Amino acid sequence: MNMITTTAIATAAIPTVAPAMPSPESARRTDNKLEKLFRRLELAHARAQELGDQARRLDDDPRKAACKATLSLCWSRELDAVILQRLGWEEEGDDISLNPSALRRLQSLRFKRHDVEDRVTELVAAQDELDALDLELGITAADKRYEDALEVCHRLVDQIKDVPATTLEGLKIKVKALCWCRTNDFGQIDQFEDDCETTDLKLAVSVVSDLLAMNAA
Repeated sequence: MNMITTTAIATAAIPTVAPAMPSPESARRTDNKLEKLFRRLELAHARAQELGDQARRLDDDPRKAACKATLSLCWSRELDAVILQRLGWEEEGDDISLNPSALRRLQSLRFKRHDVEDRVTELVAAQDELDALDLELGITAADKRYEDALEVCHRLVDQIKDVPATTLEGLKIKVKALCWCRTNDFGQIDQFEDDCETTDLKLAVSVVSDLLAMNAA
């Protein structure tokens, strides 16, 4: 067998590596799917924003802020320091907000000083008022609605990720979805390059930035 025949046989055995280019019709179908998913993402994002605003307004209720302030213990206050030491906390400079489980544990403890017992009673009353406000305003329910709306957005982004982009417009949609993951905004990437230390990742960020610029144009 001569060299030419051997080379021909070897070449024929090598599989084609480059994928076939999609037909224009196939590319349009892919783009249409991405566009539909992105429109759904835009609507889901708007809904999540609305629910998030509602949850934040409830969370900003001044009565809740007052309860939270009462439940904040500070090492610089003697009564609070006694309580924190009894709970086994190590001294730190930051204020500490007791959670309900810590408060339940605190209620089971007894202190020799009446002023400390009074402070414990104040803390328990503040938590009770906070729980009542939660029921009255529906704070936990509002937070749950917001989290569920965000989960819808995340599922749509996952679907966008799984659809291969076959055109420039499809790539732009994927970049918008990436921006949303990073900044909750379809047009901002926000310090993405600062998270990338190697040249290959910086090059990838450069591609994303270029596509964002095309979107803005």
